[in-house]
Amino acid sequence: MSETASGTGAAGVGGGMSVADQNICKAALEVLLSPTNSKKNYLFLEPVDPKFVPNYPDVVKRPMDLGSVKKNLYGAEGATTTYRTREEFWTDVDLVFENAIFFHTPIKENAWIIKLAKQMQKVVEREKKKAEKKISGGGAGAGIVSGATQKKKRGRPPSRSGTDGARDSSRDPPKPAVKLKLSVPKPVPAAKGPPQGEAGAPAATKAKPSKPKLKLKLGGGGGGAAGSFGSSSRGKEVPSDVNKAKPTAKVSKPKLKLSISEPSGPPPAGKGRGPGGKKIPSAQTSTVTPAELAQCSKALSAIRHRNTEENIQWFLKPVSDPQLIEDYKSKIRHPSDLSTIATKLDKNLYSNVAEFVLDVRRIFANCLRYNTTVNDSFRPLAKKLAEQSEGILALFVAVPATPRRVYPRLLYCWKLCLSLLDTLLNMTNPNDGHQTAYFFMHPVSFYLDGALPQDYLSKVQTPMDFGTITSRLFEGEYQDVSEFIEDCRLVVDNCRTYYAGREEGKLFIELADRMDGLMAQQLNALKRYDESAAGRREKEATVPPLWIPAPSTAFLMSIMKEIREMQYTDKFTKITEPATTIFNQ
Repeated sequence: MSETASGTGAAGVGGGMSVADQNICKAALEVLLSPTNSKKNYLFLEPVDPKFVPNYPDVVKRPMDLGSVKKNLYGAEGATTTYRTREEFWTDVDLVFENAIFFHTPIKENAWIIKLAKQMQKVVEREKKKAEKKISGGGAGAGIVSGATQKKKRGRPPSRSGTDGARDSSRDPPKPAVKLKLSVPKPVPAAKGPPQGEAGAPAATKAKPSKPKLKLKLGGGGGGAAGSFGSSSRGKEVPSDVNKAKPTAKVSKPKLKLSISEPSGPPPAGKGRGPGGKKIPSAQTSTVTPAELAQCSKALSAIRHRNTEENIQWFLKPVSDPQLIEDYKSKIRHPSDLSTIATKLDKNLYSNVAEFVLDVRRIFANCLRYNTTVNDSFRPLAKKLAEQSEGILALFVAVPATPRRVYPRLLYCWKLCLSLLDTLLNMTNPNDGHQTAYFFMHPVSFYLDGALPQDYLSKVQTPMDFGTITSRLFEGEYQDVSEFIEDCRLVVDNCRTYYAGREEGKLFIELADRMDGLMAQQLNALKRYDESAAGRREKEATVPPLWIPAPSTAFLMSIMKEIREMQYTDKFTKITEPATTIFNQ
């Protein structure tokens, strides 16, 4: 990049960056932080919290993020930027994504974070090229001309923002209050003013009842007619007494006002209630810390952006299909979706992190519990997204440093358990081809219009069905394989217990026996895995490690090879030689 020109009046205070360079850097940073890049930049907006990634400060010696770059560029309130040159600004921007790539490269599961960082690096390179074109096209004074033009157009100097992008209002002249007023004058008695069209009355005072008057009032503190404009559409000066027109009593339209003003003081009482007058829970009762809230937001964004629109669209909003909603409500007790979770995070309605995690898990548990047809296409998708979300939650929300668990972990072999349930769902009757497990997918009350038989609970101590087992599996209620196996067996045992000796229950007992034959094989295989060495190793493993293992010799040698192959060209002599020459000597 070219050096900053001197003698142009653009130099910053105390030898800092020129105004032209500041404008270029601010424009570039605005692009990096813009909603256009929200699918790529959301992990790099705030510093990495060492509480959630304990070894991060040991690996990354100079952490950096886009939020810190913004603070450095705009400076503290009333101060100038801390960057002396554009090069310092670009160095910090590059460091944000270089740190991410360096830290996450050895962790295979975090390859998607590296992908986001590289995508942002491409955005940075584009902005650097734009900046070079601005400088080479208009010289060092190009930014100054742009600033002057802005001043000429807007009548005030370019804004100097604080860390949150707000203007420093102490440097601006007092701004007039803006009020947009649409009104139809009220009718008045005819005796109080000259009749319409009377000799001596100004022509401008003839009011037209059918056309309301649109007034834009700019009050600069003193008020008066100087800031009032009438309804003239040709740019002519409006007489000062146009607002004193006396319409006839024929005007009967009500007065309509539309005002735009800054809110002042606390909100009126009665707020804080949702639709139907329901009180919104107070955010003050939440025990979620700001750091935990930020991590939950990152996790939710990652779940949203790591998947294609085609896959994630089914989980973005609540189920509202009129053809499904009644059936869905009868089967799903705790609906959940990404937009509802985002709203609850924004309003800080979660009392702890475990509630947030539970809502995330219920999104996919509900999908699996509702879509239970043979070879249902939604089940593999829900399983895939559930697995991804568990990895994301472990990365952003779990706290390895604390002795307590922030949220309950899933059963270590939950994917095997889900595969077992899928096998049972895909089983069909040999005589009619119907789903064998159909009458065992939901509570008995679902098949009897919401009510249990009067004598059911007297014979069945613990009702159980495969839908309830699915929910318990994803809500972390199973911490041992034996608990999952016990509930699965309970489904068929309850059927046999209740319908034993009943003529109307022969069909259900037959279905339970056929299903139990296959389920017994699957459960025995699961139990053997749980008792095997492989099962014990997986059981003892915790969440994916967040620390970086010691690099291998091959990895270090590959770095040395890359360094030795690097070339360096001297700016003055134009001689190109290996970058490591001086170190080899």
